[in-house]
Amino acid sequence: MPSADTIAVSAQLNLIKSVDDRRSADDPFKLPRWLRLQVESDQTALDQSDADTISQGTEQSNRTASVRETLDRLENALRDGFKGIAAIRSTAISDEDRATVFAAYGWSGGLLGRFDAGRIIGLARLGVREHPEVLAKYRYAAEVIADLESALQDYERLVPESVDGAIRGGVQTRNAKLDAAEQTLSQVRYAYCMSSRQTVKSPELLKIGFRPRRAPRTKEEIQESEQRAAARKEELRLKRLQQIDEREEREVKRLTEALENARLSAQRERGNLTGSPTPPASSGSATPAPEAGPRSADHAPLSS
Repeated sequence: MPSADTIAVSAQLNLIKSVDDRRSADDPFKLPRWLRLQVESDQTALDQSDADTISQGTEQSNRTASVRETLDRLENALRDGFKGIAAIRSTAISDEDRATVFAAYGWSGGLLGRFDAGRIIGLARLGVREHPEVLAKYRYAAEVIADLESALQDYERLVPESVDGAIRGGVQTRNAKLDAAEQTLSQVRYAYCMSSRQTVKSPELLKIGFRPRRAPRTKEEIQESEQRAAARKEELRLKRLQQIDEREEREVKRLTEALENARLSAQRERGNLTGSPTPPASSGSATPAPEAGPRSADHAPLSS
């Protein structure tokens, strides 16, 4: 089935084609004809090989309700991530940068596309990656990443790797096509670097999903980056703990209701056997107020 790598590479090849379509013939960054044809053929071959790699074990497991529910959770989180990128104001991001962000997360052509089990898992595994090539303000929201990680953990628990990897055929072919496509990406990057005096620092690289080389970071910048990473990790940890607490609360409530139903059922059965009326379900544990009695001398009202 499609992997995170094949989805990401296919989306970047599609981005390269769309950017190249908008370039004029005299543009120095216009791809030569032979390289453009290579990009197109590699993307077609990669998409076809993805379609041919069907995981029999996964397809069988997907029929269970629990796996289907997990896939639905992943799909909902992925849709939220897609909508988050699409919702970035046009004044805050250019069309080229938005297309680059879409490609980084595997949304080929900036479109949702069809959600089957293999593509959902591939997009989810791609979504939880770091993506250093994408500015932090354009990445998936922290809660989206937390939902993806939580659902992926449930999926991997329900569908072990040994089952998920039971591919019927075509994996070797798919991997070979992936290697060829990655080599094509390297050739495209090299062509862009050769088309400008800025070489590896050319901002044109960002338009096609590559990260231009930047100046070395200062010590302060490294510390700030580490602090942001630690804060994000802590935020995700707290989010997972909250999800665990919520699941535990739901489970306790379910068990409590089951125990109460079992108690009432036993009382009804005992009443049928003994002929005594069945007590109604208790609505609370309020203690009845004591009956009023004669006051003692110690509590007699004082005479005026």
